[in-house]
Amino acid sequence: MAASSEAAWLKLISGDESGADVGSFLSTPTAVFAFKDKRPATFDEFRILIPEAGKSNVKDFELLHGNESLTGPFELIGKFQAQDLIILETPYQKFKFDPVTAKYLKVILRSNYGYAWYVLYQIQLFGVLQ
Repeated sequence: MAASSEAAWLKLISGDESGADVGSFLSTPTAVFAFKDKRPATFDEFRILIPEAGKSNVKDFELLHGNESLTGPFELIGKFQAQDLIILETPYQKFKFDPVTAKYLKVILRSNYGYAWYVLYQIQLFGVLQ
């Protein structure tokens, strides 16, 4: 990871599937992830672990990509909405988009299901490092 609004974002890519408070709705929780050795990657799927329903689960979020620096500029990949439920086939909710090649991925949380704090679990990005 390169930058975030809360250090707890590091836990989301650690493999530890317990939750982490990543900020309040007042702060617009945000993180920018750099790929290994700041090399570009081509990716087309993002996943969020939702192991239980709850008001602190993320609802609306945006994914952006960039190549210049961890502060931008960034271009929008898409706006997505996670469901506040457990999908029994897999607890990871999948979000597909057209393939993107970039050095940085930015995640912005826009809303949750009604609580003052966001709790996120693991996040995953699927693609190929260049």
